[in-house]
Amino acid sequence: MESMQTIKPGAARVLTTEQFLLFQKQELVKALIERRMAKGKAGPRNGWVMSEILADVGKRYGQEMESFARRHIVRELCGIQT
Repeated sequence: MESMQTIKPGAARVLTTEQFLLFQKQELVKALIERRMAKGKAGPRNGWVMSEILADVGKRYGQEMESFARRHIVRELCGIQT
């Protein structure tokens, strides 16, 4: 049986269906990025190419998610502040 934890005030947020679906799609994109980066590092190049990852994201999830993926890679994964 799973244990339940108390949510602190201010930590919970109510999302609309649209916001939840966007969040869910962003999580799928993040997971795809992580898989592609790991695959690239394990491959013969010993690295990954952002343009290839972004092209894959754009093909699967559309232009909006491609822009999200670029921001996520640059800011969150590489730590570059623009």
